[in-house]
Amino acid sequence: MNNKYSYRNNKPVLDKEGIIGTRFFENKKIQIVHISIAPFYELKAHRSDVDALLYVLSGTVEVEIGNEVLKLEKDELVEFPKDVLHSVKNIGEKEAKVLVMKILG
Repeated sequence: MNNKYSYRNNKPVLDKEGIIGTRFFENKKIQIVHISIAPFYELKAHRSDVDALLYVLSGTVEVEIGNEVLKLEKDELVEFPKDVLHSVKNIGEKEAKVLVMKILG
């Protein structure tokens, strides 16, 4: 049986000024979080204990991974290796929306 999922029905797991993250889906292997970032706001540098992917749904973001800086636009994806410092900043004038997919197992 197939299930339909929506982040809109869930409470935010991240709610800071300019940034809202809501869990979209989770099972034993993957966790998917929908994140909305207001113009010129930044998800500050942090590390994850698992590998993750970031997929841009809309907008333009600047991603810093270790010492590397990448500009990503709609329909582009980047990998965050575990234990590597990374940040995400909306560098556009419109809200950016991204999916973060943590590889759990």
